[in-house]
Amino acid sequence: MHNQTATRNGDTWLKVLLGGRRAAEKKGLGTLLQQKKQNMFEKSEDQAFDRLERLLKKGGACAEFLGANGLDALKAMRNAPRTTRVSGSGNNPTGISMQVQAFNGNFRAPSSVTFFTNGPFFIGINKPPLGTFPAGSNGAQLVALMHELGHLVRNSSGTGPLLPNDGDNPSQSQTNTDTMLNYRGKNGKTCKEEIFDAK
Repeated sequence: MHNQTATRNGDTWLKVLLGGRRAAEKKGLGTLLQQKKQNMFEKSEDQAFDRLERLLKKGGACAEFLGANGLDALKAMRNAPRTTRVSGSGNNPTGISMQVQAFNGNFRAPSSVTFFTNGPFFIGINKPPLGTFPAGSNGAQLVALMHELGHLVRNSSGTGPLLPNDGDNPSQSQTNTDTMLNYRGKNGKTCKEEIFDAK
């Protein structure tokens, strides 16, 4: 009888140990999948930065719109501390939020950049387009980055950013995006046309 009880107790502890191991494995798998998903978002961000760098290095309307410091501002944005996370509503107009410092010369560096995984930079479902580019598309990502860079570059009069701060003002944000997209360069193309053709 004692031996049977001991065996039953041993079986119980074995189940507890195996159950704990399975739970740990499940939790570990969940963490691994979450990290993989996070890496996927960050890879998409880096690819968008690469596409925009190639576009600006070609010259043309988008590069002319940002001026001589566009690439420097892009580098500062890319090198800023970056967070990728879900936002409360996902309704941020570009899917990107920046904390910016004071101007130091002709552009200002962000102190942090946040990409919202449920915003229009990544997600096309039930999100308005950026310009005429469907949310989540390569074009929309370039529009979002160009828009944010417009807040980092100083305007020609030196009085503030090239694109006025828009914060929680969707109307101003749309005006800023339209201003950037409709800018026509010396090559006769608009920035919007260049983004459409970008690779």
